[in-house]
Amino acid sequence: CRKNHPSFNEERIAEEVRLELAGFGYPPIPPHQIKSVNNRKWVFYCEPVPNSLSRDRMYCLPLNEEFYICILFRYRVDLGDKFKYWKNDAEAAEKRIMESVKIETVGTKLLE
Repeated sequence: CRKNHPSFNEERIAEEVRLELAGFGYPPIPPHQIKSVNNRKWVFYCEPVPNSLSRDRMYCLPLNEEFYICILFRYRVDLGDKFKYWKNDAEAAEKRIMESVKIETVGTKLLE
């Protein structure tokens, strides 16, 4: 069908897709940081949870081209003034948890 219609070329299709995604696609990925924990570089980012009073703090570690590990910490941010009192303790606990994560290579044929 596309071959028979002269106004549909690859550039126009790509532009139409781009415009459609801009209006209805997923939101852009939030800015991230690279955080070093136990000599491993984790991709860290924080994003609000849609339709919720929470915020996710995520640490992702690529294992190879197909797999990664993701550790999620969810914070409720609707507590107003109370949040500032426990925020530092929560972030300190998050740091201790991340430092306790041990990753080892296991010789297995399950993933082959």
